[in-house]
Amino acid sequence: MPALSGGAVGKEFVRSRIRTYSAVRNERYRFTQEVKTGTPCELFDLETDPGELTNLVDEPRYASTIDALRKVVAQVVAEGDTLES
Repeated sequence: MPALSGGAVGKEFVRSRIRTYSAVRNERYRFTQEVKTGTPCELFDLETDPGELTNLVDEPRYASTIDALRKVVAQVVAEGDTLES
């Protein structure tokens, strides 16, 4: 998946937004956060759970992963992914 891993296209993350929810995805994880409150909503490990059936957002062992992905969401919002429709 070159577009997700920073290969040929040069993107490390793919991002999306629906209403007040912003999501980022890399080759391993998909993370969704409610932007207005900063509340993490979903974290899926796409290597072990490609069907996104087990939400890991409340698992303490993923706290550092969530922190890193929250920073990516903050950067996405700062670059102009506004909540205006």
